[in-house]
Formats: sequence, structure tokens, C-alpha cells
Amino acid sequence: MKIKTGFLKLAFLLLIASSTSNDLYALGKMQDDSLAVQVEKVKGLISYLEFALNTIGDSNTPPREKDIIITTSYSKFFRDEDVQVSVEEMRAAYTRRREIVVRVAGEYESPHLVLTPPKGAFYFFHDLRSLALPSVEICERILEEASVGLVPGSAFGKGGEGFVRMSIAASDEDVETGMRSILNWVNQQTGKK
Repeated sequence: MKIKTGFLKLAFLLLIASSTSNDLYALGKMQDDSLAVQVEKVKGLISYLEFALNTIGDSNTPPREKDIIITTSYSKFFRDEDVQVSVEEMRAAYTRRREIVVRVAGEYESPHLVLTPPKGAFYFFHDLRSLALPSVEICERILEEASVGLVPGSAFGKGGEGFVRMSIAASDEDVETGMRSILNWVNQQTGKK
């Protein structure tokens, strides 16, 4: 179980490192030479994590060796200052976007969209059960009529019916526009202007 958990954690670190590489390009805060160096460092980290995942995923690798690889990978990842700076920038961006969604929802005060801010994820799980529509239909209609892509809550099990998942892994402007579009659509369905 420890190795399986380690494998999953390393896969998550690989995802973070890959996102960090993309964010370094997107942030563009460094000089071109400096940016290239940072991207190469992160690419090296990604290569190491890929190696680690492949090794611990190999059934011929002894458990003790897998434990050493997992521990070394964590250490390598969490000691890299450039990765940590990027992770902090991403965390700040997601916090800012979460606050945007909460602020916009507060401006609309729609009783038909119950908002529960996420505590650690970059998704909102909006409660639209008061519309009495299947979550798949809600998502299809919001996509067609308001140009916002959402995931039906029913994709997460029966308890998710009537909910929709909204990602805030987009620009601040897109998150705000998307949330306003969702709320405008909800208000149209309920006759509220």
C-alpha cells in the first residue's frame, strides 16, 4: 500500500512539475535566457519523476528500492526553489480566482445557485438542484446558450445529480466572465433579471 500511495503522490508531483513548466512560459516574468534555464531545470525534474514512476511501476523493482526512489523524488522536488516559487504563484492565482467567483456570486445573490467555496481544489461544485434539471442537461444548455463548459455532477456519482463542476484553472478574466455567464443563464431559467 505504501508503494501504491507513493506512486500516486509521484504522479501528482509530475503533474505539478508539468504545470510549472507551462506556467514558467506563461508567466514570462524572467529574461529570455533566465526563462530558458528555469524551463530546462523543470524539464529535468519532470524527466526524473517520469523515471521514478516507471521504476516503481515495474514489478521487477524490489520494494526497498522503490521506497528509496520515492523518498529521493520527494526530496528532489520539494528542495527545488524554482518549483516552489511557481507553486506559490499558482496557489495565489487559484486563491484570487476563488475570491472572484465568491464575489461575483455575491453580486448576483441567486437563490438558485448555492455556492460552496472549495477549501483546497481549483473546482467549484455549484448546487443547481433548485432548477430541477438533470446535471447533464444543465451543462449542455449552459454550453450552448452561455458558452461555458462545465462537468455534470452526475459524473461523480448519484449524489452529484443537480450539481455542476466549474474549474478555475483559467485566467482571472475568463473565470469572472464564465461565472457571470452561468449566473445570467440561471437567472434566465428562473425569470429573474
